[in-house]
Amino acid sequence: MKKNAPFECLIHRFHELKITQILRRKRFIVIALAAFSLAACGGSSSSSGSTDPNNKPSSSSSTSSSSASTSSSSSSSSSSSSSSSSSSSSSSSSGASSSSSSSSSSAGSSAMSTAELLVEGLDTVFYSCPERLWPDVAEGYRASQVLLVSAVTEQAWLWNDRNANTVEPTLTPVAFSSLDAEWLNRVNFGVYNNFLTLGLAFNNLAVAPGSTVEDTADASLLFHEGFHFAVDQLSWNLPNVPIRTGIIANDDWRKRYYREELINSIYAYIREEGDLGAVAYWNSQYEIADAAAVLSDYVSLFDIFDGSANYVATRSLSLAKLGCQASDEALVQDMIDRINPEVFGISDFPSDESHILGEVAGVALAKNMQNGWQTAIMENSESLVDVLIGSVDPVVQPENPEIAMAWQTGVEEVNMLIDERLLNIRTAFDNPAEHYFVAVPLIAPGAFGGGEFIHFNLPAFNAFDNDLLLNDLLLALMGPEFEVFVSEDQAIEVDRSPCGGFAHLVLVFNQGELSIEQGALESLRETVSFENVTATAAASNDRWLCTNILPQQ
Repeated sequence: MKKNAPFECLIHRFHELKITQILRRKRFIVIALAAFSLAACGGSSSSSGSTDPNNKPSSSSSTSSSSASTSSSSSSSSSSSSSSSSSSSSSSSSGASSSSSSSSSSAGSSAMSTAELLVEGLDTVFYSCPERLWPDVAEGYRASQVLLVSAVTEQAWLWNDRNANTVEPTLTPVAFSSLDAEWLNRVNFGVYNNFLTLGLAFNNLAVAPGSTVEDTADASLLFHEGFHFAVDQLSWNLPNVPIRTGIIANDDWRKRYYREELINSIYAYIREEGDLGAVAYWNSQYEIADAAAVLSDYVSLFDIFDGSANYVATRSLSLAKLGCQASDEALVQDMIDRINPEVFGISDFPSDESHILGEVAGVALAKNMQNGWQTAIMENSESLVDVLIGSVDPVVQPENPEIAMAWQTGVEEVNMLIDERLLNIRTAFDNPAEHYFVAVPLIAPGAFGGGEFIHFNLPAFNAFDNDLLLNDLLLALMGPEFEVFVSEDQAIEVDRSPCGGFAHLVLVFNQGELSIEQGALESLRETVSFENVTATAAASNDRWLCTNILPQQ
């Protein structure tokens, strides 16, 4: 495989691993998977990062390295000006001591910034003791390069600059004006200065005096996505099934009800108010309902992929708070205290349940001090819930009519709204001769933002299988050659099309809404714009326009 052709390699790698279906996912994990594959294929730099010496997060006491080191400076990055920081550090011989001392010493001092708190969390969790999170991940975490971006103050910092050639992570200020637009997305997996990089952009820069890393919601997101970034989940024995995350058209309220009961039963087990027989029962009821559904959401892959990441995010917050020297018992108790049962209730998204299930099931497994449970997840295609239940027999439980009725009412209302939103899309596929279908390869450089996934079937169009609609989708194909912007209910994601064997985004146009001159596309619809995008008609159907927007190799 040629190293100078990373995206060609990426496409082949997806097919080799037989996980193209995993692209039916939240936008962040789409990028994460592309990032993993690029790493295996030798990705090249897509941006250059010049530095600005007057642009750095600082506080009266914050870490600049993570081996029992501290640094001090006099300015805050929440203001428009900052001064240089001076630092002194002492390294431990093991390189695995906690850097949480700076977090605790900041209490009562002047307000720290979100960037400073995130750096403290990175120092502890990503560098000092990542082995406390999950087996065999320390190398990946310590090799992670992270770009933190403050959109409000137009500042950016690169943590663990891989070009610095230092043992301990460095914090390098980055000129905001040098950043490509992809790094302004809330989360981005891309290549910066020739290294695969996790990007996090945030707006709430200022935090209250005495705050710690766990006090900012940005930390939970950073730790969740950081697990996807640092851990090669593609090497796990993942189930070969589609992911269904987002809203599901014609959803079955019983599945959603059983999942809430499952979450409640695990939480009761953690609090020693219930047993695993109840957990096994609600899980079996969900599996029966899911198998009988018209459109199964096949969440088993999501439960493993994102459930494990959400558990690790919770553990990371506890580790950042208590430090590397905390006992397993203390970490587990802090994780238990961190679980918020108020989020267990009804929601529009089945994917929310995978996140919560991963958290509560992981905490239950950690509390049991059961050896090797993570390995079972990685090697046996088992979710955290599956491993927790093991061979326990189900014990029949009474249903809760109040919770069941809430799910029935809520899901039926959502189904009606979704049917209305799908009307135009379904009409277009029922009358293809009156429309253009523009296919954009989903595996492409750049970032995704603002997408809402709705899963539905198109039985009248036999080229497709369980498609999904993306609402308010911004597909930012970051490169000088092309850009596509899409909003509103105008794009669907498909596994197969006349334009190729991997996933595409398909934009649907009435004949009068699209101009095609010498192969270049011009949208006459205000909410869709093309720039330097060319298309060729599919050989089998001139209603299909296949864009060729991957970089030339």
